[in-house]
Amino acid sequence: IFKADYELDAEVTLLHNEFFLDFARGEKIITDAHFKITSKRGKSTVYHLESQSNTDSSMSLRMAEYDLAIGMHNRIETDEEIIIKLPKSSVLWLRGASPMKRIVFELNKNRIAYTPTCIQMKTYTLDDIVKKKLYILLPFYQFNLEEIYDKYGKSPEDNARVIELINEMSDMLENSDLKSFDMHALFEIMLNVFSMLAKNNAKLKAEGESIMGGRVM
Repeated sequence: IFKADYELDAEVTLLHNEFFLDFARGEKIITDAHFKITSKRGKSTVYHLESQSNTDSSMSLRMAEYDLAIGMHNRIETDEEIIIKLPKSSVLWLRGASPMKRIVFELNKNRIAYTPTCIQMKTYTLDDIVKKKLYILLPFYQFNLEEIYDKYGKSPEDNARVIELINEMSDMLENSDLKSFDMHALFEIMLNVFSMLAKNNAKLKAEGESIMGGRVM
């Protein structure tokens, strides 16, 4: 997404994710993920990620609002200036996507264009996730399987296909090169996403939770 490579043991620091828009009225925003990665060479970059399950035409404005709040919070002040640097940001679209309008900031005759990058979950396959080691996306890949999950209970073949996919995703995590803590954290997220998607199918929910829950343990 950002064309950046880091060492596996690069330092990741979770940053403040709650920002007030109006102190008097108590209005605030909470970001999904705001963190800093510091490479072994000492270079630090701040990132901001949001996930969105449904289309939202206001997402461009929301992202600009979030990034400006983050930039203000992380500002650097010197004797002569205040530097407001916006984070590298992206939206993870879990279902479909809404067009991200370009936002243009104007100052006198200067125009600065702002458009956050986008990730569409539907464009990723399980092979993509494994080859690129994007294991963080594995729990959310399940949004691509909603129609398949909905077929559970309609035929033995459909049931077998769903169980096969659940086991395949679980095997991918267990066979990854992730640290034990990270792997179990992703299993927890994958289980939570599955439980949400399968909430209207008690038999599927019980079957999937049995498989994934055993892997979490």
